[in-house]
Amino acid sequence: MSDSFKERIRDIVQVYQTGDEIFSLYHIESQSVVDFSMVFRMMEYQAELYLKKFKENHRRREKLPPIISVVFYTGKEEWKQYRSLYECVQLSREIEP
Repeated sequence: MSDSFKERIRDIVQVYQTGDEIFSLYHIESQSVVDFSMVFRMMEYQAELYLKKFKENHRRREKLPPIISVVFYTGKEEWKQYRSLYECVQLSREIEP
């Protein structure tokens, strides 16, 4: 993990669970300026959450909960950057869905 990632703090991580069973994690970020790297930052945050849950559960071989990531953009400028990782990847016609 890079040092720059260690310095970042997630805005909100909410766990939806009943008893000990976790159904999902919600990762919410608030963003007031357009950021080209936002898709990749969210991917880093999600990977870190999955690694943490994996380390907690790997001995019991429990499946990981889904992580729903949301960015609330509150800036005045129109968001013209990528909105998903899918938009960042160049796919050939052979592998497009």
